[in-house]
Amino acid sequence: ARIVPRAPGMWAVGAVLPARPMALFSPGLLAFRLAHPGCGGALALRWRGPAPAAAALCFAGGGAAFVVLQPGLGAVTIPVAVYCAVIATMGWRASAGMRSEPDRRLAMLAVAGAVLFMFSDTVLAFNKFHTPFAGARYLNMGSYWGGQLLLCLAARRM
Repeated sequence: ARIVPRAPGMWAVGAVLPARPMALFSPGLLAFRLAHPGCGGALALRWRGPAPAAAALCFAGGGAAFVVLQPGLGAVTIPVAVYCAVIATMGWRASAGMRSEPDRRLAMLAVAGAVLFMFSDTVLAFNKFHTPFAGARYLNMGSYWGGQLLLCLAARRM
C-alpha cells in the first residue's frame, strides 16, 4: 500500500490530457504509465500467483481492442500498444487475487476497479480512434472514476 499514494494524482493528470487535443494524448498516456506501477506493483506484490486464465483473458481483450483500433492510431500506435500491455497487466494482477486472497472483499474491490478502469480506457480509445459516439465522455469518466475509487479502496485494505 505504500507504493500506491502517488497513483491517484498521476491518474488525474492522465484522465484530463488524453481527452484534450491530440498533442496532449501521449503525455496523458505517459502519466497513466507512471501511475500504473503504483497500483500494479501493489497488486503484484500481494498476489504473486500466475493466474493463467486471467492473464489470457486480459491480454486477449487488450490485444483484440488494439487490433481493432490500430488502423486509426497513426503516430500513437506504439504508445497505445505499450499502454494496452500495461493495462492488461494491471487487470491480470488484480484478477490474480480472486484465487489467492483470503479477504474476498479486497479481491473483489481490486477486480471490479480494474475492470471499470479497463472499460473506461476502451471507451476513450474507441471514441477517439475508431467510432465517436454521443455520451462517450460521460461513460468514460463515470467508469474511470468508479474504477479509481474501487482500486484506491482496495489499496487501503492492503
